[in-house]
Amino acid sequence: YSTLEIFINPELGLEWGGARHLLKLYFKEAKLTKPRATLILDLMESTLRTKCTPQTELCLLDIRTSKLFVRPPGPPATIPLVNAEIAYIEALWPYM
Repeated sequence: YSTLEIFINPELGLEWGGARHLLKLYFKEAKLTKPRATLILDLMESTLRTKCTPQTELCLLDIRTSKLFVRPPGPPATIPLVNAEIAYIEALWPYM
């Protein structure tokens, strides 16, 4: 969005059960909440979807709890919030 670029690099690309999966691994000690997982998965959708097939599952794996978050179908709902936050930061940046 605007002049800011957000890079999302999945660590794993796997195929199991006849389906392809792109996985981002979550290593942080901070608890991975559902809203944070949704945000990461939506960012993956908005940045990676054009680089994979529509059937590819975008996933986030919390390695500390072994919990797998899979992005549900549909448009990435949190992206407008990210764009608003970026616009806010860019508006303040020259004054910092």
